[in-house]
Amino acid sequence: MNGFRFPLVWLLLFALVGHDIIVMRPVTVMGRERQRWPYFWAVVLFFPIFHLAAFGPVIGDVGGYVKFFKTFPDTWTEIWDFVKGQPSGGGFYLIEGLIKIAFGENVTAFRVILAALHSIPIVLLYRRYSENYLISVYLFVATCSHIAWMMNGLRQFLAAVIVYAATPFMIKKKYIHAAGFVLLASTVHLSAIIMLPLIFVATGKAWNKRTIFYIILAIIGMFVFSQNAALMDLLLSGTEYENSISMWQRMGDDGVNPVRVLVSAVPVIIAVVGKKQIEFAGDEVDDFLINMSIVNLGIYLIAMVTSGIMVGRLPAYTGLYNHILLPNLLGTVFEKESERLLTWLLVFFYLIYFWYAGGFR
Repeated sequence: MNGFRFPLVWLLLFALVGHDIIVMRPVTVMGRERQRWPYFWAVVLFFPIFHLAAFGPVIGDVGGYVKFFKTFPDTWTEIWDFVKGQPSGGGFYLIEGLIKIAFGENVTAFRVILAALHSIPIVLLYRRYSENYLISVYLFVATCSHIAWMMNGLRQFLAAVIVYAATPFMIKKKYIHAAGFVLLASTVHLSAIIMLPLIFVATGKAWNKRTIFYIILAIIGMFVFSQNAALMDLLLSGTEYENSISMWQRMGDDGVNPVRVLVSAVPVIIAVVGKKQIEFAGDEVDDFLINMSIVNLGIYLIAMVTSGIMVGRLPAYTGLYNHILLPNLLGTVFEKESERLLTWLLVFFYLIYFWYAGGFR
């Protein structure tokens, strides 16, 4: 069977038999008791995704990372000299150096460790905050996130999952702790630094003044940059990404596909429709998730008119929250029967999106 399809088949199997073998456990989340998957079954459900990232075909950027790993220094002195000579990414290179010292040129060990570092925060995040862990993992696969991030943008996604690990601090508004995670992530990939101001945008009540102001700025930015994308280069002047937008555009990068932008807007649209029910529920987690979804949409609007390669990769830091938000919204906004029907429609339409995005290749 095509390795890219197998995680979907695995998820379907759990959807059919899971209710017979999985006994939910009570977990306290932000002072409220929730029913959650046991850790064992949560890991089992995600395992095929991890296995694909660790042992699957060498696609996208994986080949470049593997080739670089083979030639990477294998002594502390050489590793440190190399790290000091790099403008950014020192945290990632130190991790790579540790793997090289411990396992030599064992590429399998390199891929397994990276896949594990990617997987663990996702499993913990989805299990803790999603009202339907199975659907959240399904959305991760159906949006091809496992291919786009775990098998392509390896270094940036490692920075992203470090940021995701700070989610409990973000929700509780422990800004210093959250900022510490973001700064740590920025040593792996400098783009993570964008999350420092966005943490403040995402906290608080859903649709607060900060998020409204942010989305207005994003819409204005979309129109401004659509007329002159070179302005983005001006904003990036003096950084390692200077002139990168113009360079990628000359190579044919015309921005993120509008279909992807539309898909990212779905949770925001549902949150608008169910604003009263959401306010009545008063759930701090969902408030944060909605605001982060708005942040994610704003990034995509800018990416649509600038660069899919540069700006279009920034949703690595915000996009996974939608996978938690969608099943949570369905349970909050709609009655039980409607929720069940809409969940099946969600599964169907995201399956079409998976096919559209190339997941069945």
